[in-house]
Amino acid sequence: MMLIDKVCLLVAIIGIVMFLYGANTYSSLIGWSGFYLIVIAVIVWIILQIYVYFQAKFKMETEMEQKVEEERAIP
Repeated sequence: MMLIDKVCLLVAIIGIVMFLYGANTYSSLIGWSGFYLIVIAVIVWIILQIYVYFQAKFKMETEMEQKVEEERAIP
């Protein structure tokens, strides 16, 4: 588990606690803040997972292109 995954999970847990605390004390500001923290944590995690996927895909394609060029250079 990467550090950014742990941070997103921690923010989501804090959001859940804030949401439940706000619901228990009838504080709408704390409750909605917790809800938005949960939503933001999930969205950031999804965006970062997509970024890591495409980063790995691009790296793999670049390495394959370099290998093909090396094979062509060797007669």
